[in-house]
Amino acid sequence: MNVLLIYPNVTHQEALSPGIGYIYGWLKKKKRTYNIKLFDFTWGATVKECYKYIISFNPNIIGFSISTFDFHFTKTLIKGIRKINNALIVLGGIHPTVAPEESIQHADVICLGEGEEAFDELIEKLNSNENYSNIKNLWVRSGDKIIKNELRDLNQNLDEYICERDIFDVDKYVTGRFSLLDVYAGRGCPYNCTYCVNFYKRNLCKGKGKFVRMRSPENIIGEILDLKRKYNIKRVSFQDDTFTFNKNWLLKFCNLYSKEVKLPFVCNARVENITEEVAKALKDANCNGLLLGVESGSERIRKMILNKPITNEQIISAFQLCKKYGIETLSFNMV
Repeated sequence: MNVLLIYPNVTHQEALSPGIGYIYGWLKKKKRTYNIKLFDFTWGATVKECYKYIISFNPNIIGFSISTFDFHFTKTLIKGIRKINNALIVLGGIHPTVAPEESIQHADVICLGEGEEAFDELIEKLNSNENYSNIKNLWVRSGDKIIKNELRDLNQNLDEYICERDIFDVDKYVTGRFSLLDVYAGRGCPYNCTYCVNFYKRNLCKGKGKFVRMRSPENIIGEILDLKRKYNIKRVSFQDDTFTFNKNWLLKFCNLYSKEVKLPFVCNARVENITEEVAKALKDANCNGLLLGVESGSERIRKMILNKPITNEQIISAFQLCKKYGIETLSFNMV
């Protein structure tokens, strides 16, 4: 069974796909013996080169992890793939999750939500010539019909998932971002900002278990130490939407990180989470940058339109505390 994963990455941002990393990690953990390859467009590969690679590799299944930025390019690429290969085409990532009706028009299968276990189950059944039309999280095209399966329960133990990056040319990513790699400490966000996809994702997963889940600090530390050993990284960027919302978890993490890792890191935060105790803990753990969402200078717009009821006083306090402890800040603002 030949499995090809494609990372379109039309923006060419030098950040590897966590979706692909986690799916590859799950397949490795399950000791699947498939021949799994990646075609990565990040570094300037052409469509012609992709088609040539597909002809040579002859995959049985082709999986894409795509954002909305990637969708137009991907559907055009799929048209060409159909002419040279009969592989099952699977779309996963945030775009198929939020726009499934559009996405299924260009694929044989789409995955909504978290895809590690669903994609593994799909490959297993395809490899065994079993019916794969009833796999949870998947929409499957069957003739003129589209079979829309329900979502599975959310895995509450994120320590079971591993982001394996060695399917990528990691050295290029590390060099391109000056010795930095992204790490994900959890999944989900507890807030309901109207402009954010998490509002939609939470409703999609309603009744499927706790939406916001964090990995254990020990598990994250182990991953970072492994990245440091393998790729000699010098900095870490935590990409969670809100890294600071759980104070008890954060303080435990910062204490452990300061003892065992000590690499400088940046993370996203909410201004109302930044207290004196939190700012000090972050600084002691070698946090040198916080990315804070202000969005608008108007309290009325934040509260009534964006559903983000943070006050001007909370914003000012958070930035003052960061200045006091020498943590650089970046503000997200809508223009």
